[in-house]
Amino acid sequence: MFVYELNKRRSVDSIIILVILFGFYLRVSNVFDQVPWNGEDFMAGRILESKDILVNSAYPGVSKPLWQLMVAFGYKLMGFRLFVGSLWSVYFGTGIIALIYSICRRLFNSDVGLYSSLFTASMLTFIHISRLPRATMASLFFMLLAANLYLIYANKGWIYDREMVFV
Repeated sequence: MFVYELNKRRSVDSIIILVILFGFYLRVSNVFDQVPWNGEDFMAGRILESKDILVNSAYPGVSKPLWQLMVAFGYKLMGFRLFVGSLWSVYFGTGIIALIYSICRRLFNSDVGLYSSLFTASMLTFIHISRLPRATMASLFFMLLAANLYLIYANKGWIYDREMVFV
């Protein structure tokens, strides 16, 4: 019985790696050819606000300071390119697939985690939002990371209140 569970776990782990790579491919394809225009506002102007952090050593007055710092760090690594914000969103969107698998595996079982991550990796709306240079994917990633860490520490007994409340 133990050998069967171990073999099933190995096969699920290899499948989830393929699902995460598939999700990353769907998100990163054509991200370098995008025009930074959403119809609502000119997103290139917002993304280039992070350039002030590096060039003028001045912090822009924006409502998302962590996002601006991450984009500025991307500029430092890759140069001043418009796709830097989109790449951060792609990375966070791919990380969300892994976090959803981890959370569903902890709450239910590995099959539920596999199916939920597969659905998340292939949802067109989620893929589209993962390509936009906005802080949406980073916010969702950090919220899911906090929920995952809560489940890890609650299972270890470090947190005594086991009720999970989503507001």
